[in-house]
Amino acid sequence: MTENELNKWKECPWSSTESMEFGQHESEVSVKKYQTAIGELLYCVQTRPEINPMLAYLSARQQTPKRDDWMRILRLYVYLRETAELGLIFKTPELQGGQPYLHASCDSSLILKKGYGHTGIAISLGMSGTPFTTISKRQKLITNSSAEAELVGFNMASTLVSWLRNCLKFIFKVKLEKPTIIEGDSMSAIKCIQRESITNNLKHIHPRELYCRMKVHEGEIRFGFVRTEYMITDTLTKLLPKPKLRTFTSRLLGLGDADNARTIQFLREELIEEEIHVGQ
Repeated sequence: MTENELNKWKECPWSSTESMEFGQHESEVSVKKYQTAIGELLYCVQTRPEINPMLAYLSARQQTPKRDDWMRILRLYVYLRETAELGLIFKTPELQGGQPYLHASCDSSLILKKGYGHTGIAISLGMSGTPFTTISKRQKLITNSSAEAELVGFNMASTLVSWLRNCLKFIFKVKLEKPTIIEGDSMSAIKCIQRESITNNLKHIHPRELYCRMKVHEGEIRFGFVRTEYMITDTLTKLLPKPKLRTFTSRLLGLGDADNARTIQFLREELIEEEIHVGQ
């Protein structure tokens, strides 16, 4: 390994130009050593959520790890060591009617070669708050389009938001008078959820994956459209290049230079019913 390569490892936990294929090297590594490393990184990811997507991919390689997988783990170690001063910074929660409120973001990407999607979810107290819960995981269902993958991701986010709302309501006695907003960047998936009837294009989807529709019509959840370049969860679904990674890392960790500016649009039929400008 050259000095230049090591310096790149210190700056970014992955190379956005490398192939997303894993386990390509012929040489195998110790399964026990690999699993131990994964366990340590799973502990670290609690306060360093920006490494979540790569760790999710590497966790799926625990049964037959190869040398190229191990090199990616070492790169994560180097990156964390060189940025050990970073961590989560929580600010005073934003209030709504004198009460803290939940705000969520959900994004999903479809890996065409594999036929499955990868979902990223972030939940915070307030629209500009530091996420206290982040998820980056592979979907269990095979999906046929990016819109369907987004719909499955929205369903995952809705179940988590519904559970957290119940925790706030019954344990912490927080009054939740307004629906929780979930940001998404798929306008087609949002329209599918908000329509009063299920169209023929959705009949192949199992009813359990339409839980989000029920919560929307009950008034518990509201989906808002945000452009992809402002979606904080975009970095939890794929390996972004260094400039974008740094921008989203600031938001994920709640750093002082975090730019939370974005516009959330709410649709009614085909028209924009309302807009919320955050951090502007």
